[in-house]
Amino acid sequence: MATEVGDPGAVAFERALAEERRLNVRRLGLLRFMAVSVFFALFLLLGGALRIAYWQAPIPVFAGYWVVVGLSAWIARRVERLTSYAALELLTGRGKRSSWMLYLLAVLFLMRFFFLHRG
Repeated sequence: MATEVGDPGAVAFERALAEERRLNVRRLGLLRFMAVSVFFALFLLLGGALRIAYWQAPIPVFAGYWVVVGLSAWIARRVERLTSYAALELLTGRGKRSSWMLYLLAVLFLMRFFFLHRG
């Protein structure tokens, strides 16, 4: 990258790009948490309130996934320095492959519980 001392345009561009990336991580984390919360509410309504048997089984799995997504949204919004570390890439969704692995595992567990416990 062109971060020479004599090139203020390149330095300003890199700062703006880094700030835009941080803003995107925050926004996507909040959007992801809101979407998962809507589906979790659906599971609680159908499985918890209406007592539909095949919607009750995945509630503990979905609750764990909801907590992980909530923590990742909180980390992305509150702790700016930690979102840049590779170890938290999975939680914050900054990595292209790692973020999808988390979703894939969650969907696989939910589908497994859903189909194994159908009435």
